[in-house]
Amino acid sequence: MITAEQDHFPIIKTKLFRPRLRPDLVPRPHLIERLNQGLARELSLVSAPAGYGKSTLVATWLEDTGLPAAWLSLDKKNDHLFVLLRYVLAAIRGLFPEACTHVASLLQAEQLPAVDYLAAELINDITLIPDSFILVLDDYHLLHDEAVRTLFVALIENQPPNLHLAIVTRIDPLLPLARLRASGGMVEIRTPDLRFQDDEAERFLRQTMGLAVEPEMAAALNEQTEGWIAGLRLAVLPGQAAANSPAFSTTNKDQSLVYTHDYLNAEVLDQLPEAIGRFLQQTAILERLSGPLCEAVTGLDDPTCNGQAYLEWLEENNLFTISLDEEGEWHRYHHLFRELLLAQLKKSSSKSQINELHRRASQWFTSHGRPEEALQHALAGDDLSLAVKLVEAASPRLLNGLDRFTLERWLAMLPEEIVWQRPKLLLAQAWLLFRQWRLIPLDSILYYAKSRLDESGDMYTSAEQLAVRGQLQALSSVTQFLVHRDYSGTLRSAKQAIDELSPQARGAKAIALGFLAFSQQALGRRNEALALLQEALSDVSPQSPAKTQLYISLSLLHLQAGDLLQARQISSQLLAYAADTKLANAQIGAHFTAGLLYYEWNNLTMASDHFSQAVKLRYHSNFVGALNAGLALACIYQLQGQKEKAQAMLDELREDTLRLQNSDLLPLLEAIQAELLFLEGDIAGALRWAYAYQPEIIHDNQFVFAVPSLIQSRILLALGAEADLLPQRQKLLVRLASAERDHFTQRAIQILVLLAVIDSRLGNEQAALTHLEQALILAQPGGFIRSFADSGPELKPLFGRLQQAGLAPNYLSEVVAAIPDDPEGPIPVVRAPALLLTRREREILGLIRRGLTNQEIADELVISLYTVKRHGTNIYGKLAVDGRKQAVHKALELGILS
Repeated sequence: MITAEQDHFPIIKTKLFRPRLRPDLVPRPHLIERLNQGLARELSLVSAPAGYGKSTLVATWLEDTGLPAAWLSLDKKNDHLFVLLRYVLAAIRGLFPEACTHVASLLQAEQLPAVDYLAAELINDITLIPDSFILVLDDYHLLHDEAVRTLFVALIENQPPNLHLAIVTRIDPLLPLARLRASGGMVEIRTPDLRFQDDEAERFLRQTMGLAVEPEMAAALNEQTEGWIAGLRLAVLPGQAAANSPAFSTTNKDQSLVYTHDYLNAEVLDQLPEAIGRFLQQTAILERLSGPLCEAVTGLDDPTCNGQAYLEWLEENNLFTISLDEEGEWHRYHHLFRELLLAQLKKSSSKSQINELHRRASQWFTSHGRPEEALQHALAGDDLSLAVKLVEAASPRLLNGLDRFTLERWLAMLPEEIVWQRPKLLLAQAWLLFRQWRLIPLDSILYYAKSRLDESGDMYTSAEQLAVRGQLQALSSVTQFLVHRDYSGTLRSAKQAIDELSPQARGAKAIALGFLAFSQQALGRRNEALALLQEALSDVSPQSPAKTQLYISLSLLHLQAGDLLQARQISSQLLAYAADTKLANAQIGAHFTAGLLYYEWNNLTMASDHFSQAVKLRYHSNFVGALNAGLALACIYQLQGQKEKAQAMLDELREDTLRLQNSDLLPLLEAIQAELLFLEGDIAGALRWAYAYQPEIIHDNQFVFAVPSLIQSRILLALGAEADLLPQRQKLLVRLASAERDHFTQRAIQILVLLAVIDSRLGNEQAALTHLEQALILAQPGGFIRSFADSGPELKPLFGRLQQAGLAPNYLSEVVAAIPDDPEGPIPVVRAPALLLTRREREILGLIRRGLTNQEIADELVISLYTVKRHGTNIYGKLAVDGRKQAVHKALELGILS
């Protein structure tokens, strides 16, 4: 992390304002009454094409109900789960400022949880609101994202009793409308309901448009426009001036008929003063309008006829403007009117002239702290240079605010070739990869970013280059240590980062300090490492992510050295710090490190409690720490005989990891899966993984709960062939030398225990005793127990020999007491594929067996057809089959389906 700030970019508040109602509005009491009657139901759906007064009707209804109502005007930028939830929460919190705290905390995390989890939290949060209220979603037809749809399906299926949902849309949404209709859970207002009756049309023309029309004329116009409110307005616009006098006649009516079905034809603009027409066209590039913004875009420089005056004239003359706030500061054009204006702008202006309008808009939004809209206009105006500068300037704030979703979205809006040419953008990509703990791609992008920075010339100032290089070096200290095991390289990168980073870059410095300390420990300079971290801890602010990082680094440093007592002291400080600050990352780190200690001391109850606390926070901050806590928890469940809970935990973690697309973490999951199979006695499943796994250095050198290569050795020693023993012994001796060279005491203990098992199997009892004695000598100061107990009962006789020799009698008694007695031999059952299928995959497999088509499965589970096909592909791959029939046959054969 870079700094401590939680600084999300502000939302557009005008999107939360319901349309302001005109005093001369035509009342529609019969429709209001229908909506009032629907308040006892889950959903009010107002669905009709543009121009039928949907939003006006709902806004009028809200005034009539007197109930608290949250309004959200949607647009295409809201079609992203993170963005949408931010706006939904902002709308609700406009009514209830303290509401939805759980979902709000989830949006502060570095990764979003599964949509089902988010939906459940949102529903629970809304249920806690003491008052009933209405949530209006206007222009819902602009939402297409699958995750967004899933969220609202879940909300409707489990709707809190205090919430009434109102959806305003041009087309019916993909929601369970048929069920709601059948159960009477929905009131519907549609196009035929919204069409004006003749008397309403007459009142509209007289009252709203200010026209002296006879009832017959109003009826004729209403018939020609088929009760379409916007069409009726357009029909009289060209002749409105004349229509204000008794001379208004069929000539005007005939003139207007050309507009009835060709909505907002260009001829409407031809009737307006040239200055108004030009103003309308130029400001049509804006999704929302204010006087100063319009002046900036159009270049108006007349204090007597400024942007606000233009907007007021448009509103007074009913020219399709909608006021967005009570003060009359912000407005927008009717959507289809804006589309017409944009079409006219393209005809009347060159591409460069339109780009200049966008450039002016971008500059105005930039100067007023609205980078999202500034970026959109820069891209719309083909000004890539400006767009790049905006993203580069905003990326530190987005990273500091842990708003990686916005940063990812913005980077994706830029051409990929541009991103790869700009070191600042590559640095932003690197931070995103680090936050997801995707170390292999991080290593690659750091190499390229450094080379691009060296070639950047005058692209950045010298101060900017220094800042970018410092952050790249901080991240390089991570990959040098974990990916390459180059401790001297880690030292160089970390020291350069610390020297070049500014005092404000506390998070990046804390990362560099941590890996500088790890490398010093690995090089035998433990005292220097401890002094470095302790001094840094005393300098940072009392509450900051940097302090969290330093505490965790110090805890892991003691664990690495096998000094569990010192680790416990730091862990206690970190737990107190986490409880005081409420920082989610601190809580995860504190509970994970405490869980590791209690697990090693064989206090599985306390270990389980701490790991559970970390897992509960996996959607609130660092997923990697919570993932490791979950893996540990799954193993504890298995050891306690809670096999189903163990597998359920692993399935949840796997689904989250796949959803986050972090393939670097999958080997850890599959290793623990194999561990569970081994503990359960599934010989075939455990061996299949053990023989297929290719150990990777990156996994051996991380601070994880369980190392895949050691799990592989343990399985092969217990279940493999005799021929596996010597190759495994040689590999473990190499790893032992590496652990001893790196002063990684914890790892050395684990390896020595496995070597003792191998030598015992090979009949080299003295060598086995020597390895075991070395392990005990290293382990006794810290009180390690599980590192021995997890090897199983095979070493009990050797421990007995060491007890007879008088080696550490009290400590050795504790170790022996933790080792289970020799169980009955494992039962060879082949059922690993069932466990490797997720719960959703098993559910879909069952529906395939019933003969449902992919579309029928999608309808049954309320998921997309694409999602069903993706799960089907995963099922076929895991079962090694080519289609539905083979999958069902194989599943029955393996016992996946009964």
